[in-house]
Amino acid sequence: MDTSGDWDLGRTFLAVMAAGSLSAAARALQVSQPTVGRQLDALEERLGLLFTRTPQGLVPTSTALDLVEPAQQMAASWATMTRLATGRAESVAGVVRLTASRSMSTSILPPIVFELRRRWPEIQLELVATDVVQDLLRRDADIAVRNVRPTQDDVVARKVGELALGLFASADYLARRGVPDSIEALLTHDLIGLDRSDEVIRGFASHGIVVDREAFAVRCDDHVVVLELIAAGLGMGFVSSAAAAARGLVAVALPMTPLRLPVWIATHQEVHTSRRIRLIADALASALATALA
Repeated sequence: MDTSGDWDLGRTFLAVMAAGSLSAAARALQVSQPTVGRQLDALEERLGLLFTRTPQGLVPTSTALDLVEPAQQMAASWATMTRLATGRAESVAGVVRLTASRSMSTSILPPIVFELRRRWPEIQLELVATDVVQDLLRRDADIAVRNVRPTQDDVVARKVGELALGLFASADYLARRGVPDSIEALLTHDLIGLDRSDEVIRGFASHGIVVDREAFAVRCDDHVVVLELIAAGLGMGFVSSAAAAARGLVAVALPMTPLRLPVWIATHQEVHTSRRIRLIADALASALATALA
């Protein structure tokens, strides 16, 4: 049922009743006179003759007079419904569930989450820190920060930057083992890498350096644990500058560009009807783009 169309006809009816002519009603409604005429014709086609046309204007029939009160009630109900809907659309209070890797959640997101809460204190944020990819289609999260682009048709993703991973070690380790001055020297050191993931191996390969799992003395797929292993002095490894700075690690300069991981923000396409989630997603994308620059 096209209730918005009924409301347009009801508005036209009340305007003609109040104005007494098509031209005056058109001015009141800020539409053209032919539009008012067509709507009045459509209304009379459904309800019968409502106005008698005279040289002095439109004179309401008894039917029209009987319809004034119901039309006014409809107008009041529509105004209330519009006010409630507008208020709900403008309200942003509620929960937004965000998921990101453990490394991102500990090293980069905390100051960003702080700023989001400062700007929108009425929004409750749930941060799921996990390296397991949450399913946006099942609504395990509203917003996901990922290092791989989602491929599902119903997921909207935008790349916000790249996370540079530098080579870092603890001051204690470098004091014991020395600072490598070449790739060849680096490969003689204790390296800490990933276990089942081949991100670091592919990073080396992009520089023409062939290594395998055996090149890494300690392996773990949890980036936060890798960071702590490096901080404990077990060896050198690739972590983000933000994470390294938080643990007081020392950058090891080598003639190779940093390994880079793309950073994507993903949402289910239906959440774009939520102003609350749109606000957080847009602000998060802007903040991450700045943090990753």
